[in-house]
Amino acid sequence: MMGSFALDISRFVQKTGLKPDVVLRKLAFTAYRNLILKSPVDTGRFRASWRIGVDVVDLSTYPEVTHKGIAQGGYADPPPDDSGVQAVIGTAKFGQVIFITNNLPYAQPLEDGSSKQAPQGVLAITMAELRSGFQATVNSVK
Repeated sequence: MMGSFALDISRFVQKTGLKPDVVLRKLAFTAYRNLILKSPVDTGRFRASWRIGVDVVDLSTYPEVTHKGIAQGGYADPPPDDSGVQAVIGTAKFGQVIFITNNLPYAQPLEDGSSKQAPQGVLAITMAELRSGFQATVNSVK
């Protein structure tokens, strides 16, 4: 699935003369932000556990946090730290693999539709939108 998409990107950037590194970074950042926005929120831990790595898979998750005022077992719902994500994505060169992962044990059930907030998951939808919105993303790079 991903291999053909990467090949399509490669052919497109060669044809248009755009800088492939910039296109790759823009696509990765768009995918990451869309995953954050589509993530169902109960405690906020799932949303906060999206990780990004260039040629490496980040296996960490957002730690369990309990505070006064948050129900026991609840988690803080911090805003996404785009500056850290931009720093990681900013190192990517065309041809490298950017991994966006969520390693919580319930990430796969959520993707499989266990959440009423995201009954069709988030990853598959985000990838489909990324493919269909490819031209718009490239136009934003020009």
